[in-house]
Amino acid sequence: MLHPVVFHNGRSVQFIAAWLLANVLPESPVELVELKELVNSPDGYLDGRTVYFVGDAPTPQQLTKYCQLTEHTVLIGYDTYGARGKIHPILKRVTHGSVYPATNRDILKGVLSYLRSTNQITDQWPIPALVAELIRDDNELRASYIYRTLACEKLTVDAVAELMSYTDQNIELLIAPGKALMARHRDFIRRTLENDVRPLDLESMVVLGCGTSHIYASCLAEELALRNIVGVAYYDTAQYRHYEIRLQAVDEHTNLATHTATMQSLIALKLKHSGVGTNHTMRFRVPRTHKLATI
Repeated sequence: MLHPVVFHNGRSVQFIAAWLLANVLPESPVELVELKELVNSPDGYLDGRTVYFVGDAPTPQQLTKYCQLTEHTVLIGYDTYGARGKIHPILKRVTHGSVYPATNRDILKGVLSYLRSTNQITDQWPIPALVAELIRDDNELRASYIYRTLACEKLTVDAVAELMSYTDQNIELLIAPGKALMARHRDFIRRTLENDVRPLDLESMVVLGCGTSHIYASCLAEELALRNIVGVAYYDTAQYRHYEIRLQAVDEHTNLATHTATMQSLIALKLKHSGVGTNHTMRFRVPRTHKLATI
């Protein structure tokens, strides 16, 4: 029997959610794999498997292909390409696919909801203390401190397993470092926004953005989006330039026609480069030899 595989993007919230899912599923063992490794998997890797995508998902084109190979495909997470328009129909065309939508902060809740709805846990199931802390509705600031602390560590399966054994006392030890890191983080972002932002030509549009490290890319993109509708930050690794893109949420002051056109352009850019994320929070990468890696 082929073991199930759970894909995640390697970041703390999705890694924890994927670990939680893998350790409750009745099949054993369950493989935990970063989504970026899927493109390098050998031929036949997905054939006949039950496959879970927690958080990020492949492009619609990739997903169409994968759904024909797997025994069952489950998406737990983002409404990733405007899922109600693209992902859902893909899964509906096959009899062995299902979607459990969730927002970024609710990926953990999405996994728990999936496990309850499929009768793999009950409401009395003992949720690990760290997960219970992170999903509390009144806990966004403390959760952000915890995630900031975890972002400084390279999480592994063993490291996540240890986190899942944490008591309330252990969890408090994650708060202070995260709070200090957040303060330093905000100061760095302030100085970067003041000094390093410039126009970036992203093929179909010119937007304000900046280069940074992977630690600050998401927050810089979010801050830029709050000020300029679209925010872009990028960072380089040995092989790739990684882009984080954010689109300001719609409010009563939004020009809907402009917002829709901008969103469509960004989605087209994301899909062109096999990116992932939602309509407002997206990321993709290009090889260092690509034109977008030289701007």
